Amino acid sequence: MRIALLLALSFLLASCGTEAEDNSEICFVGDSITDLWDVEYHFPGRFIHKHGIGGSKVEDVMEWDLSACQDLPTVLLIGTNNIDYLEHTNGSTSNLLSQNFYTKYKTLVKNIKPSKLYAISILPRRILLTEDPRIINVIHDINDSLQKTLKEISTKSTFINAYPAFIDNRDSLIKDFFVDGIHLNADGYEALSAEVRKKL
Repeated sequence: MRIALLLALSFLLASCGTEAEDNSEICFVGDSITDLWDVEYHFPGRFIHKHGIGGSKVEDVMEWDLSACQDLPTVLLIGTNNIDYLEHTNGSTSNLLSQNFYTKYKTLVKNIKPSKLYAISILPRRILLTEDPRIINVIHDINDSLQKTLKEISTKSTFINAYPAFIDNRDSLIKDFFVDGIHLNADGYEALSAEVRKKL
């Protein structure tokens, strides 16, 4: 009886370990938020390809060699550095510029050729933690349009709207998640990773 219980317990523990870890490969692509993200820690058991460079815009990433991500699930977090170039004087995005942005975004996804794309929304950002309604409006516009854009590509994709996890009920930044209003701290990365894990 005791041996049977030990065998059953061993089997249960082995099963739990298998469910907790996923040995599959996955790609992470993006700007400084991706570059500083300890994805090996937050996604244990996976073989990870990470491509992240601070200050990168969508058009920069289009020039990278992302062949290692072909036919792999890919988490893409890019676009926050394009915001200054998309903002219009009235606090919304210019149709001409934004169309160019989404065209480049779609081209980037096609160039990566992932088996499945996990596209993370633009996260809230506040320069020096200062609330700016114009930037808030622009990010909302981009995220709404980005979700629609993903439906226009042939690649199987999931939109991860991580934006709400970083704001309070007044649409103000949860400062405890940020270093400077743009880059995440350890708690911020835990919150971001939790949002991604829900979808993977």
